[in-house]
Amino acid sequence: MLAVEQWKIQPVPAAPAAHRVKPDVNEAPKTTKLALGHWSKPSLRAFILIVVGVFAIVTVMWWRGMPNAVPQSALEVDNTVALEESLTLTESKDSLFTGEVVVHVAGLVKNPGLYHLPKGSRIADALEAAGGVTKKKAADSVNLAREAVDGEQIMVGITSGGTAQGISINSASASDLEELPGVGPVLAARIVAFREANGPFKNVTELGNVSGIGESILGQIQTVATL
Repeated sequence: MLAVEQWKIQPVPAAPAAHRVKPDVNEAPKTTKLALGHWSKPSLRAFILIVVGVFAIVTVMWWRGMPNAVPQSALEVDNTVALEESLTLTESKDSLFTGEVVVHVAGLVKNPGLYHLPKGSRIADALEAAGGVTKKKAADSVNLAREAVDGEQIMVGITSGGTAQGISINSASASDLEELPGVGPVLAARIVAFREANGPFKNVTELGNVSGIGESILGQIQTVATL
């Protein structure tokens, strides 16, 4: 019992004081390294957004500070317009230099009328523009090699007096009458038969009484035929 009592009343021995290590004043302080791997996802996302935002702001400020550049497409359009204007001016000068002539082709041609021809064109060019002659010998009435003159009238197969060359509806043979515009072998034979039955024609319009000669053919013949 005594031993037990003595054990109870004895104070508990104090724990030995912890050995404190005195820091070394010469030792450099340890730095904390930035480890992105230890960042939480919200923090990492916020950091990336901040970096992107700063980069965008810097880019916009840099772009605004640059001089205004002309787009390549605008330069191409300007060059195209300038080229077209230059070509148009060149064509206008060429047109003024070369010019053109306006002639009236009439007589024994398929399409009588006014024709615009380049300056320096020949009478043959005028007849070609009018569709050609209606009778083979009609082209012999003009000088095909002559240069066309602006404002002139080219009478094909007609003399200056307005009569067909050597063709008379009262005296010409059937083959000669075929030289009249719109008149072929059949109509030529009918003209001869009509005048033999009814006597000479008093005027060209009486040809309208011949079977097969309508207003269209009569209109052509009236400008070239003679009695």
